[in-house]
Amino acid sequence: MASSIFFLYFLISAIIALLIDEIFGEPKNRHHPVAWLGHLIEVLDKRLHSINSGIPGGAILLLLVLLISLSVAFLILRAASLNIILWILASAVIFKFTFASRSMGDHIIPVVRHLKNSDIYSARKALSMMVRRKTEDLSESMICSALIETISEGYVDGFLSPVFYFGFFGVIGAVAARAINTLDSMVGYKNMRYLEFGRASAKADTVMNFIPARFSSLIFILVHPSGRAKVSPGRIKIESKQTESLNAGWPMSTMAFLLGVRLAKEGSYVINNGGREPGIEDVMLALRIFQVSVLIGMLFSLLIAFLIQVLILSHVGLFF
Repeated sequence: MASSIFFLYFLISAIIALLIDEIFGEPKNRHHPVAWLGHLIEVLDKRLHSINSGIPGGAILLLLVLLISLSVAFLILRAASLNIILWILASAVIFKFTFASRSMGDHIIPVVRHLKNSDIYSARKALSMMVRRKTEDLSESMICSALIETISEGYVDGFLSPVFYFGFFGVIGAVAARAINTLDSMVGYKNMRYLEFGRASAKADTVMNFIPARFSSLIFILVHPSGRAKVSPGRIKIESKQTESLNAGWPMSTMAFLLGVRLAKEGSYVINNGGREPGIEDVMLALRIFQVSVLIGMLFSLLIAFLIQVLILSHVGLFF
């Protein structure tokens, strides 16, 4: 009985987190905990890099960021545990800051609007704020390709991974996922400064996203009305190897096959080379798939939490 009640609290926290995201979206950077985390990483990066710029220094950075971020989340939840309503609200707020769903549309729609108005210059400029590629000379179809890739990969990095680990480890799991992803986005580059120093963070991100990336493929297929008829697991596995990342290719290749389009990043990869050039309608369909997949992903996470809490941990007297 106790485990069922606790799962109810868990469920309410998740619902509130989704509602906060849908109603308020992302706060400005100065109010966003992830931005604060980014500032912490910058400070530690400079200090540790000056001491040891190799793999050991980067590993210490990873451990310190995880220790600090998880400790802060744990202490807040511990303090809030004196009152169940306060604990639910604290859990919901912290959980919300580990993922983003509404913001995807907030970023994609303006680019689409520029394209519809034949303002490709503004579309390129808006896109440049979202992707790691030169956008100055991109055609409309290449802009649409970049948007679809962003939607697909962003579902894993920005939503599914923290939600997935929320199901297993509660808010602490979601915070760990967000911390690792933030680290990878800041130091996980293959350049002179971070090739060795950022390796631990990059590897941690790859391991963390390994299951969610492949899980996202299944979710996209389930969401699309004729997904099972359009995509075969074998083709996804083959095309996913086109990207340098072990994980990014899975959601992108699945989305490419579902839409029947060719996705390409000049000098890096081509996915579903036999597909047609993507257009605005494809971007909007990808965004709708993303939005429905948000709900499906959260339901799967809660199912995981239910199975763990009610059917497993209740038998040994343990709860999150």
